[in-house]
Amino acid sequence: MSVGGVRLDYRVTPEIKELVDKAARLLGQTEASFARSALTEKAHQVITEHTITRLSARDWDELNALLAAEPQPTKKLKEAAARYRKRTV
Repeated sequence: MSVGGVRLDYRVTPEIKELVDKAARLLGQTEASFARSALTEKAHQVITEHTITRLSARDWDELNALLAAEPQPTKKLKEAAARYRKRTV
């Protein structure tokens, strides 16, 4: 990750600042390095949660069964096919 680039400016409460400082020290990181990694990790997490659909085993099996099943024509499809045959014959 590049150290240069655009700048993010934000204000936090003294409690949050103390919390971030403590966490950064525990990891042997600077506050800025910790903030960059935490922001990046959270951004990836949010994007993943909003772009990946997770299914239970039961739902996965049901989806696969629906996809594997031969589709049955609906009433409207049968009517449309009948109208098409009348016009083309």
